[in-house]
Amino acid sequence: MVQIKVKDSGIGIKEEDKEKLFKLFGFLDASKDLNARGVGLGLHISQRICEQFGGKIVLTSEFGVGSTFTTLFDLMKKTEGHSKIKRNLNPVKKYY
Repeated sequence: MVQIKVKDSGIGIKEEDKEKLFKLFGFLDASKDLNARGVGLGLHISQRICEQFGGKIVLTSEFGVGSTFTTLFDLMKKTEGHSKIKRNLNPVKKYY
């Protein structure tokens, strides 16, 4: 099992807002001024990639203190994402 943790000491996330973060184009009203350039795709895409490889992202946060995003992968488990990558690693045909 591989575990990657990303911690921040930002404003934190309220319990009722946690699910909004992982939705397509999801962002929090409280963070609009902090991240005016974001469109709400990053965590959604990250979650989808993790799921393709049999993993998941776990969010723990305390509002006003900060957040921790933990990504978990089981590298020994064969998944749909694993077979897709393996197929795409075939040698590239050269046309010159």
